[in-house]
Amino acid sequence: MRFNCNKTVLVLSTIGLFASGVASATGSSSGCNVNTGCDSWTNASVYDLTTSEQNYQLYENIDPTNSTVVVNGVSISVTAWSDTAGGNDDIVTSASFSGPWGEGFGVTNQDEANFDNHSDSHAIDNMGNWSDYDMVLFSFSESVSLAGATFNWLGGSTSTQQVSVAGLSDINQLTSGSATWSQIAGNLDSSLKGSFQIGGSNGTYHSDFTTTGTSQYWLVGAYNSLFAYVDGFSENNDAFKLTSIGFNQVEDNNGEPDPVNAPSSFALLLLAGGFAAWRKKQAK
Repeated sequence: MRFNCNKTVLVLSTIGLFASGVASATGSSSGCNVNTGCDSWTNASVYDLTTSEQNYQLYENIDPTNSTVVVNGVSISVTAWSDTAGGNDDIVTSASFSGPWGEGFGVTNQDEANFDNHSDSHAIDNMGNWSDYDMVLFSFSESVSLAGATFNWLGGSTSTQQVSVAGLSDINQLTSGSATWSQIAGNLDSSLKGSFQIGGSNGTYHSDFTTTGTSQYWLVGAYNSLFAYVDGFSENNDAFKLTSIGFNQVEDNNGEPDPVNAPSSFALLLLAGGFAAWRKKQAK
């Protein structure tokens, strides 16, 4: 099995994963467009949720099965989450999307809607008096890896803005109404989480992700060291509005998606060798 870079897929949406202690620094906006992605995401197909063509709508549902958003045969849905079950606790619960208002989509969590209305409350952020961490969950109809994301608004200079991502094996803990980000992060493999620098300028910002794992469920949000601490990154000052996300489909050596129950070449060789040995023994 391999990833075919020529089949990279882009999903452009309200949003924004993690390899512990690993960051991907991105400096200039050269080769990137908030609506069409980055050249580094080779031959990407683009789904742009911030253009009138898509009617500024998201398919908001945990289950992508019936999603109206389909990119290269992959159905995609999105939901917003934050640790705001109450003003004084860190329980993760659902949040609301805001925007795009010409600047991409953000997230408004319960604390911001009720009492913690800071200046960046309509962004995906980790700011405010209660330091809530906003994240967007992308649900895919099949396992994918992430390539990167684009943004067209930041709450500060690029030197201070970072994004975290995480691939979940399932969504039971996230949707339980009793889990914290710390508990969710503690169950993830290092290949499925990472924190990355945002680069770019003049309304064209981007981040390239170097996570190597694959998952159906990817969280993208404001930098959270619980998922992947990076020396030099700072929390409680990150805010952005996301316009796209890039992803790679899993493919076999023929450039086709892997059949779900297809036996590996190695397994077939073992079976063939065992059969040959049995035939030789029977012939004696």
